[in-house]
Amino acid sequence: MPSDIYLAKRRAVLLQAAAKVGHSVTSILDPDRLLEQVVDIICDEFGFYYAGVFLIEGPLESSKPAWAVLRAGRGEAGAAMIAEGYKLEVNGRSMIGAATGMGSAIIALDVGEEPVHFKNPHLPDTRSEMALPLMVGDADGGVRIIGALTVQSVEEAAFSDDDITALQTMADQVAIALNNARLYAQNRQLLARAERRTQLLAAAAEVGRETASILDLDELLSGMVDIICDAYGFYYAGVFLAEYLDDEPPGSSPDLASARSALASAKPAWAVLRAGRGEAGAAMVAEGHKLEIGGHSMIGAAAGMRGALIALDVGEQPVHFKNPHLPDTRSEMALPLVVGDDLLGAVTVQSTEEAAFDDDDITSLQAMADHLAVAIRNAQLLKELEAAHAELLRTKTYESIATATLEAIHWIGNKALPISAGVQRLLEDLDRLPPTEPERLESMREDLEMIADSAALIVSVQEHLIGPAREEQPRP
Repeated sequence: MPSDIYLAKRRAVLLQAAAKVGHSVTSILDPDRLLEQVVDIICDEFGFYYAGVFLIEGPLESSKPAWAVLRAGRGEAGAAMIAEGYKLEVNGRSMIGAATGMGSAIIALDVGEEPVHFKNPHLPDTRSEMALPLMVGDADGGVRIIGALTVQSVEEAAFSDDDITALQTMADQVAIALNNARLYAQNRQLLARAERRTQLLAAAAEVGRETASILDLDELLSGMVDIICDAYGFYYAGVFLAEYLDDEPPGSSPDLASARSALASAKPAWAVLRAGRGEAGAAMVAEGHKLEIGGHSMIGAAAGMRGALIALDVGEQPVHFKNPHLPDTRSEMALPLVVGDDLLGAVTVQSTEEAAFDDDDITSLQAMADHLAVAIRNAQLLKELEAAHAELLRTKTYESIATATLEAIHWIGNKALPISAGVQRLLEDLDRLPPTEPERLESMREDLEMIADSAALIVSVQEHLIGPAREEQPRP
């Protein structure tokens, strides 16, 4: 039996090694690097044959079994088990399972005799094992088990109950380091998401500023895709505008649900590509590329549902339209262009990276799409206003010409009236002349009658043109 002096020295050595392990692991904040290095640090400092770190996956309070999954192991044996997805059930018949289930350290002095030891073909030389729970404090002041640490030796009875205190101290430091690294990684992820959201919102504002000053629809659409790609760094962007067979957008109905139902069941409506980035976009625009709204495509589905859609891996998406012009697309987001209840179309943004978008991006990118929708609507309204102004100008021009013509006819007619009266008096005077030169008098009579007929014709034309116009004018 070991003497008290030996036990004291051993305890001091273990505590010193535990302190070294704690000092080494607490400075590592990257979770993956910490897991890779912690088992080597433990084995080197304590001289163990093998060490492994298990982390619990799944809630412990759930009715379904939770598992302690091996996340780090010493040497080739550890690497092989990780590759196999090695895991042990929490509270199951294994050293790790028992330690995570009970929340206390367990020692196997001779693994062949232990009822809870899981015989592992990857570690045939193990003769002694200690399993130590990895525990951290929770928000309620209690203790939460996050996993377990196994340390193994090639010697029988390599551990004693006196070793538990020192080794549990080391395990607690590893647990704190793992939890700190996890929190640090979560904070970095939150910070990265916040920075990305800020960048996307800034890009949306830039797109809004750039497009707000463009009021020509064709210029707006052609410049819009370049502005989007440059601001966000996307591989491709395309703008589709909605076209309806009856020229009646479904969103203009007071009953939006009925409008969408009609869109899905009655006449098909199309999202027609009006602008696309680069040569691929130009080729598709030239081909008249269009997708059915509510159909089997990202654009069709987003426009039909009036909601953004994300394809993290376009090859696996049932609604993705595989496009030979864009073979490098790996991720896509489709965003509807909506103003009020009116669906104007949709915009697609695409990336060469898988999982380039997430749900947090929808808010920022939809803000960009809303800017575009307002700019498109403004350009459309301006185009309609210009067309209405041109029509009004044509109408006013025609009215002015007609008025001037009528005034001219009226003036000529008024001048012709006295001619008829004058001719009549001249004819009467001719009748009173003596017939000394009958031929000459007859010639003069014919000339006067011709003048009278012409004057009567002018008056008749005047009455024919001006009379109806006079009747149309409201009477006082």
